Amino acid sequence: MNRRLVRTFEDVRGVLLAHGFGVRADMCRAVPPDYNTGAHGLLTIFNGRALIPGLWGYLPTWMKDQSRFQLSARAETVFEKPMFQGPVRNSRCVVPVDAYVELNPRMAGAGPHLVYRPNRAPFFLAGLFTENLDGNPTVALLTKPASSAMHQFCERMPVAFEDHIGGDKWLAAKDFNHNIEWFEQHRIDARVLDESQNDPGLLDRLPG
Repeated sequence: MNRRLVRTFEDVRGVLLAHGFGVRADMCRAVPPDYNTGAHGLLTIFNGRALIPGLWGYLPTWMKDQSRFQLSARAETVFEKPMFQGPVRNSRCVVPVDAYVELNPRMAGAGPHLVYRPNRAPFFLAGLFTENLDGNPTVALLTKPASSAMHQFCERMPVAFEDHIGGDKWLAAKDFNHNIEWFEQHRIDARVLDESQNDPGLLDRLPG
């Protein structure tokens, strides 16, 4: 999964509430924005009960080789893979974001692109999590084959929901049919390839 995640908003609880998710009043409210979350980066995830931090890079306790972390899980096979079978039934989550970065689009020489909803509204990525040897939640994001509307841009895309209608079904271990099929995108600066770069200017549209 050659992508970065983008969350420009701080009030994660407010965003979940505005999109119909059932959230408690005592949940964490403000989380600093992150404009360039890569592998092993800290995510804020919602497991249907609470907002918790999670590291992007799924790594079960039994996996001794820490280099074998998984950033993603394929929707077509997630129920069959032994490493995902428990969490896909019992430890699902959604990750609130408002964009992601496709580092290597299919178009030759295209460079990194910012991918977002047409109205730039937040959306919610389907994920699952498990604890690593240190007891920290680690996260894999669900992907699917690119929709017909996105196929020229990428081979695969995240499973993402506009609001609680699809998100709640995913969290309740039901289907995930109510997911987004199309995103807008624009080219951005290659600075985003450097994970130490983390500022709003990374998201600016490049000319051309």
